[in-house]
Amino acid sequence: MVFSTFALMAFALLNGASGHMFMSDPPALRAKNNQFTTDPDYSITTPLGPGKYPCKGYHNLLGAPQGTPVKTWTAGDKYNLTIQGGAPHGGGSCQASISTDGGKSFKVIHSWIGGCPGTSGQESSFNFRLPADTPSSDAALFSWTWFNLLGNREMYSDCAVVKISGGSGSESTAFSSRPDPLVANVGNGCTTVDTKSVVFPNPGPDVDVADNNGALPVGDCGAVVGGGSGGSTGGAPGSSSSSSGGGIGGGSQAPTSESGSGGGYNGGGNSDGQGSEHGGPNGPASQPVTGQGSSAPMVIDAQDDAPVNVNIRFVPAQAQNPLAKAGEPHQAAYPSGTAKFGPS
Repeated sequence: MVFSTFALMAFALLNGASGHMFMSDPPALRAKNNQFTTDPDYSITTPLGPGKYPCKGYHNLLGAPQGTPVKTWTAGDKYNLTIQGGAPHGGGSCQASISTDGGKSFKVIHSWIGGCPGTSGQESSFNFRLPADTPSSDAALFSWTWFNLLGNREMYSDCAVVKISGGSGSESTAFSSRPDPLVANVGNGCTTVDTKSVVFPNPGPDVDVADNNGALPVGDCGAVVGGGSGGSTGGAPGSSSSSSGGGIGGGSQAPTSESGSGGGYNGGGNSDGQGSEHGGPNGPASQPVTGQGSSAPMVIDAQDDAPVNVNIRFVPAQAQNPLAKAGEPHQAAYPSGTAKFGPS
């Protein structure tokens, strides 16, 4: 479904007049709904400014009464993230990350490409699984970051203090090997593209994809990481089906077609056009691929020596966009070229 530039701009202006968004659950540091808050941030819905990442600087409350954990989580279990506010700016892309060293470093535990936050109401929730090997901590930081689809190029973030137990499990991608979250639109030389859901250069192994027409950020944003085994695709929201491949391709090339049941692509951009860990801009353009339907597995060949397992769930466009026609193929671009998902 194609919207006019005028309609997109008007939508952005309407959204911009009614505030922004914040993480309501788990309750964020200095949020009014945090039972331990004594000094509420009444501007908590505003975007980050330079020097305010991470956590708007509120991670300095760790160890103080306002930094008391609001949740107790067990590594390996599933939890929900709830976002609330009056201006979702058309949605966008979000990441959830964990820090166990007081905010010095964060590791991505889930990425949502498109559809985050939801645009149908004042509140939207997203589920994720806390990796089984997440280190135990009496005061870990759970971070939500969001890059809006429409309006000014901004970054939003809130952090909550959580207690994590367990941490003795194992994952195919170790917690320490998970990527850092994307930081952009804060004067650091990395910018997201207006009217495009940001495709994270390195989304980590757990990804939900609700917008197949996203774009990589522009500028000094870190290397693009693609490829991996053990990925999955799905049809309706909340469903997934296993496949023998996984990964989001990098570089600036179209997807490559692969043999097997269902379409897939490698990380593009290297000189021979094959998938690689770090995509680049110099590879040859590839041919579009067509999946076997919105619920069919998509097989993605990995060419990396050290593959990263990526679990991807593709959400049909009509589930997020009420204007999409039933049966309409979903056009994907990662970050250029197209691949069709859905009925042919």
